[in-house]
Amino acid sequence: MAASPQSEQLSQAHLEEDRSNQLIAAVATILVLSTIFLALRLYARVLTTAERGWDEFILPVAWILVVGICATDIVLVNKAGAGRHVEFVITKDPNMLVLRGKLVYAQSWLTAVSNTLSRVSIVALYLRVFTKGITRTLSWVVVSYLINFVVAQMIAGGLECRPISALWDKDVVGAKCINFILFFKLSGVMNIIADVAIMLLPAYTVWNLHASTARKAGIGLVFLSGSLLVVSIVSRFANR
Repeated sequence: MAASPQSEQLSQAHLEEDRSNQLIAAVATILVLSTIFLALRLYARVLTTAERGWDEFILPVAWILVVGICATDIVLVNKAGAGRHVEFVITKDPNMLVLRGKLVYAQSWLTAVSNTLSRVSIVALYLRVFTKGITRTLSWVVVSYLINFVVAQMIAGGLECRPISALWDKDVVGAKCINFILFFKLSGVMNIIADVAIMLLPAYTVWNLHASTARKAGIGLVFLSGSLLVVSIVSRFANR
């Protein structure tokens, strides 16, 4: 049965859909915002004579990895057909899908490490601010959680498919891959736990300060907003 003119029109419209410009705009926006926040963080550090902590060296490394993620996104758009439907990419050059698979795999490693470093930098700051008490103890627990989580991600990433080339080459015979849907769901849950833990870490200490409720709320809001900004701008960008 011949396809109707309407279905052919819909199919053509489907193939012509292009969101590559939106992806580039999103990448540029996130890169600019993350750079501004990092610059402000470093500038704020110049204004004080307090002893430097290891959090100040971790966050720039996380930012460098975010730059790598952004660069990978740009290559994905320009060379691997990101933003276009798979059907369009196949008709243009099937090899672009192979490149896309390789770049996405490489990007997943950058994402895992960047996420971890940006979060650890926040907790490291807490360790400098809270020198004793339960908040400090729980901060070390969160650091341990983050390190173990990224190690688990790396192990899973190395074993996603055996051989790993099966991720971008669907013609590999006898390949065995993990349950990707389950993996992404579990990773999402673990990421949420990490973010919530980081945001709640200062709560106990702030609540027990000898200050008015309004001042406690203000201090808590500062910690909360700082955590949200770093986690959202630097870390969660890669999971968009």
